[in-house]
Amino acid sequence: MTVLDVLQELSRHPRRQIIEQWNWKSAVLSTGPRGMIFFATNLTFGFESAVRALVVDAVFRVPLAGVYSALTQAFKTAEPVWAATLAVMLLVPALAHAIEFAIHWIARTPALWLSVLLSIAFSELSTLFSLFCMRRGVLVVGGDDAAPFGRDLLRLPGVIVDFLSVVPVAAGRIVRGCLRCEQD
Repeated sequence: MTVLDVLQELSRHPRRQIIEQWNWKSAVLSTGPRGMIFFATNLTFGFESAVRALVVDAVFRVPLAGVYSALTQAFKTAEPVWAATLAVMLLVPALAHAIEFAIHWIARTPALWLSVLLSIAFSELSTLFSLFCMRRGVLVVGGDDAAPFGRDLLRLPGVIVDFLSVVPVAAGRIVRGCLRCEQD
């Protein structure tokens, strides 16, 4: 399935792709760290402001994170991998952060810009990690490769190690390839 196929499927069957695949696993795991970003960045405006920013974020984050991850999951088998990754890294966060900004702006979150910028940075990393997990059958809801949440949690440490080793392993391959080219 191509990225275009996924986008067409999302537009034709939003209920099946987003509502029925609402990813409660990711919603559970992502709400706390994101809320802490808003709490910490607003703490300079006082404890009450920080708590209010945390509560505002938590109220909309749970439903949004599930939708956000359902969209990410839709791209888990899309090819080419680089295009699917790029689509997930650009399209999904753009939608989510527009909603996030609007809600926190309405709620008058004091450190709005800093909070959202840090949230965007966190999103880029967490979205990449979520897609990485989902391609390995972890944090998937619905379908043949969905596993119980407990099994996903047990597999997460290994997936984290794999995720953190991707760049060093790729760099090693490039260096080895360059060394072979010089020897030939």
